[in-house]
Amino acid sequence: MSASSGAGATPRLALVMIVRDEERFLEAHLRYHGALGVTRAFVYLDRCTDRSAEIVARFPWADAIRRDRDPVDRFLSEHQVRVLGDAIGRAREAGFDWLLHIDADEFARGASDDASSAVGSLLRLLEEVSPETEQVILPPVDVLPTALAPGEPFHRLHWILQRGKLRRRILDPSSGAMRMLDKRIGHTRGKAIVRTAVEVKPLDAHRWGRAADGEELVSERRGRLYHFVVVDGEGWWSKHRRLAEYPGVWSKGKAVAFPKQAWKEAAVRMTLEEATAYFDRWVRVAPWRLWLPRLLGRVARDDFVERVLAAIEAAGDGVE
Repeated sequence: MSASSGAGATPRLALVMIVRDEERFLEAHLRYHGALGVTRAFVYLDRCTDRSAEIVARFPWADAIRRDRDPVDRFLSEHQVRVLGDAIGRAREAGFDWLLHIDADEFARGASDDASSAVGSLLRLLEEVSPETEQVILPPVDVLPTALAPGEPFHRLHWILQRGKLRRRILDPSSGAMRMLDKRIGHTRGKAIVRTAVEVKPLDAHRWGRAADGEELVSERRGRLYHFVVVDGEGWWSKHRRLAEYPGVWSKGKAVAFPKQAWKEAAVRMTLEEATAYFDRWVRVAPWRLWLPRLLGRVARDDFVERVLAAIEAAGDGVE
């Protein structure tokens, strides 16, 4: 079955994500994207030991699909490509026009900055693309890990690195040396919404290509992707302990750069208390560090995710 909306019809949008113990983000993630226009979520559970499956089950429009990483998949990208290949078929069969792939710590947004009009904003974004467009790229912004009070939810983080870098010297916990952190800690390629009527295959977690030869699709850059890369010490510790099972090189042979590889190596040797102390001292961004980047336009305050979630809560929508 090939999904295709008629002229003037509202596009139908599905979402796919791979989840491994992401209960911290998962309920807010599904509530938020349901409000912005997603009407089906294919949530692939990879060796989850937390409440992820229970949370997905509370959303009637979300499917929990158990798909543990195959041991033959040495790289995370190999598992991601297998899952995305399955998900595009499910989305087509269910009659969806577009498929969005993001992680549980990533929140997509349309063009509007008005949270009160956020309902369906991803659909409005898709309505505005050219008929020739086959893939929409959501440019990413890092949500900076500033201070959170104990028990405060991740979406209370409101400072984003919207361009450039936030250069600072931090401790390399794998070697004990001081090193310059002069890059974003999140990815820079963004994530894609692909048109299901096109014969495509996943190239990696970020892009799709033509099924026949992997050639580039006709693409537009629109919207925004908020990436809550790390939010506190416990999240930093658990995330990098999970990533430590993967090699110190990417699938194409390039070394995993600082700080990610150093954090992977260190996290498996740290206790939670040690990880929290390291995060608070070296990873968390102190308010005084924001002054100059704000002046230069690199850092801005953006509470869109928080405002959308607050509006959903006020309306009593999003979950049964």
